Amino acid sequence: MINKLELLRSKFEALGIDACLLTSSVSHRYFATFDNPDATLLITRDNAYAIEDFRYREIAQNTLNGLYNVIEPAKPVPEIIEQIVNEQGLKTVGIENKSLSLYEYELLSSKLS
Repeated sequence: MINKLELLRSKFEALGIDACLLTSSVSHRYFATFDNPDATLLITRDNAYAIEDFRYREIAQNTLNGLYNVIEPAKPVPEIIEQIVNEQGLKTVGIENKSLSLYEYELLSSKLS
């Protein structure tokens, strides 16, 4: 799994991004090795975050083996992403354009602008 994260991170500079927001179940399955259609992964240059609801907490903690910071949302996911982006001083976040709805994109854009 480390190789997959490092491969993704190696593309950041060429893409001009500081982090990548992954929202599709396909990406979750590839990067986190289990399927959670409601999860969000935020990969930064130095950290990886798995925002998983309570139904997947145990499998996430057991499967991700400390490679990800597993977060069970106590507030809306866009607010969690906003907090991480602000705390880490991230400027540009890449997204999966085929899995993020226009509503979600606009909501995140307003929070991160």
